[in-house]
Amino acid sequence: MIYSAKGKFLFVHISRCAGTLISNNLYQHFSDSKQIGIQHSPCATALPILKSEFDQVYKFCVVRNPWERLVSWFELVSSTPSSGINNSNHNTLNFTQFINHWLNETMDIQGTTKPTQSQFAMITDFDNKVLVDHVCRFENLNDELSKMGERLNIEFQLNQKINASSKLHYSLYYNNETKAKVEEVCHQDITHFGFKFDDCRD
Repeated sequence: MIYSAKGKFLFVHISRCAGTLISNNLYQHFSDSKQIGIQHSPCATALPILKSEFDQVYKFCVVRNPWERLVSWFELVSSTPSSGINNSNHNTLNFTQFINHWLNETMDIQGTTKPTQSQFAMITDFDNKVLVDHVCRFENLNDELSKMGERLNIEFQLNQKINASSKLHYSLYYNNETKAKVEEVCHQDITHFGFKFDDCRD
C-alpha cells in the first residue's frame, strides 16, 4: 500500500492490477509517499497504523477479472525469475499446478482467515465491510485513472508498461477444473464486482 499525508490518499496495491504503474506515478507526484506494510498488504493492515487518519484519507484500488489476473501472474512468474515470487521454484509449475498451489494460500485479516488471492478480501475487514472509497476497474484503466488524477490533482502517465506479460486470451489457459477452482475461491470477486468468464475455448 502507498500512503501520502500530503495527498491524503491510501492506494491498496493488488497484484497484477497495474499497481506498479500507479505506484510509480504516486511516488513521482507526492514526495512523502511511503509504503505501509508490505507491497501487497490488505487494506485492513493500515487500520492500526493510520488510526484516526484512516477515515480521513481517500482510499482506492484497482481490481481485475480474477481468471485474467491469475493468467497474468502465471506468465510473469514463468518468464521472470527476478519477479520475487519464485523462491519455491514456482516458475517451474505448469498452469494447473500454479492455480492449485496459489488458490490454496490464505491470509489473516483481523483474526479471520481469507483466501490470499481474493481481491475482495484485500479491500474489506474481517466482517466483509468494504474499506476503500473507490474501486477502479482494470478493463477501464485509462478512464479510471483520468478521473483519479482529477481527484488527486495529478496527471497519471499511462504510456508505460510495468511488469507486462504477453499471453493468449486468458480463457485458453483453463480447463473446466481450474476455471471452477477460481470461481470457488474468488467467488466474492465475481459476485461483488460482476466478473464473468469470457470463454474463447472451442
